[in-house]
Amino acid sequence: MGRQVRTHRDPPAKPSLTQRRVALTATFLLLFHLTGDLPVHAGQISAATDSTVEKPSDPELKLPGVTGANVTHSFLSTRVENLARKIDSFFGEDSIYEESSGTYLQTRGSVIYLRGGKFDFDGKFRAKIDLPQLTEKFNLVIESSDKKDTGEEFSRITTGTKPVDEIADAEVAATLQFIIKEKRKWNLSIRPGLKFSDPIESFVKLRFRRTQPLGKTWLSRGTVEVGFFSRQGWENEWELDLERGFGEDYFFRSTSSVLWREEFPGNQFLGQRLLLTHILDRRQSLAFEVGTSAETRPNLRDLSYFSSLRYRRDIHRGWLFLELKPQLLFARENSYRADPALVLTLEALFGARYLD
Repeated sequence: MGRQVRTHRDPPAKPSLTQRRVALTATFLLLFHLTGDLPVHAGQISAATDSTVEKPSDPELKLPGVTGANVTHSFLSTRVENLARKIDSFFGEDSIYEESSGTYLQTRGSVIYLRGGKFDFDGKFRAKIDLPQLTEKFNLVIESSDKKDTGEEFSRITTGTKPVDEIADAEVAATLQFIIKEKRKWNLSIRPGLKFSDPIESFVKLRFRRTQPLGKTWLSRGTVEVGFFSRQGWENEWELDLERGFGEDYFFRSTSSVLWREEFPGNQFLGQRLLLTHILDRRQSLAFEVGTSAETRPNLRDLSYFSSLRYRRDIHRGWLFLELKPQLLFARENSYRADPALVLTLEALFGARYLD
């Protein structure tokens, strides 16, 4: 059985109206402040170089967010961003699918081998349907969601349950994504939707992302997401990525996260992850990741530490992937004893943009 990180939870005292106004005002002030372009000298941005020239006998893999006429943001003037988008697409990361347009289907099934010879299962699907009858800025998104603890969301550790429980606990959400505004360096979108749980929950999310080169070798990406849920109330998540490439085959990313939820009064959840990816060739890659999560109430304390090594291979023409991931979790609730697991994942990605 997958372990969950327990968090300190006070009685559900509601924050005052003044506290809510202050939090929302601060978020939107930052959002509109970041939309102003920062000065960047032409010499600081290197021209993009295509290190993977297509060959007639071995066509280049085309993943969502990497190519196509409707790529959400076309700011690909640095090698770092090209490499980041290529890796995120290959590993099926959420950030690519938040902003890519077009129709696609993503399904993923994982078998988790635990200590003592036990097995758990984890499954996920997501479908994004383009709505050309409206405008290119509208997409219908249908996806599954897991009932995960807040601390577990930061750990990037794959957990699961028995197949019967996985089906019973699964929740499905349907949203209508609308891109309010998009520029070369930033994107603003809104997603109202319904979560088909018991009872049904309505929600709306406003997401803002800004990308900014830091010289010739580093790239920063800031993301702010504000959401309101009919049962859980308000939530606010901030994320900052710092990225750089090393040659053509290595990529580094540092991700810092802060999450506030109204259902946990006075508590903020913190996350820090470090990722190093090595591209073995155009069909296989390795990714090593370490990280930690913490909370601020009753005082600043760590919740978990984790590490994982992902080997991912394209086993059929850019739409079927096999992944093997040994992982370690050191959780507070388990007195920081090592909790090892081996995860085998089969993932299918269907869509017109995956292959030319």
